[in-house]
Amino acid sequence: MMQLIERHRGQAENSDKLGQPSFQLLENNGYGMLSKVLMDKTRELRQLKGEDLHELDMDELIRLEKTVMGGLNHVIEAKNDKFLKEISLLRKKESELMEENAKLKQLAEKFEATGNGTEQSNSSECITNISHGSDTSLRLGLPFTFGR
Repeated sequence: MMQLIERHRGQAENSDKLGQPSFQLLENNGYGMLSKVLMDKTRELRQLKGEDLHELDMDELIRLEKTVMGGLNHVIEAKNDKFLKEISLLRKKESELMEENAKLKQLAEKFEATGNGTEQSNSSECITNISHGSDTSLRLGLPFTFGR
């Protein structure tokens, strides 16, 4: 029974020792592959920025140009969409302000027609309070007159 246990332990240790290098190889291979992908993507990004173009042949330059133009077109479309949305919002705000302005004009005309506009501000009482060297006054009525 003891011999069987020893053999089993020996096999487990041997398999661990054999498994480590293969895991190490897989890890190194994965690192190398990821490192290569990183270098390729970095080079591709530099080329998209217009750097390191001397390495490219004519077909690669044409492909890069199409890629850049496609990206530029997407940027232009996004910018135009934002401009159109902003214009739409500003037109809506303009419409709301025009409505409010028309209502205020009607209110002012109504107020003027009843005679409350200029007469009230001219005939309103003025309350003045002079205390402790300061002059404060309160005038009842509208502070301005409506004109056309």
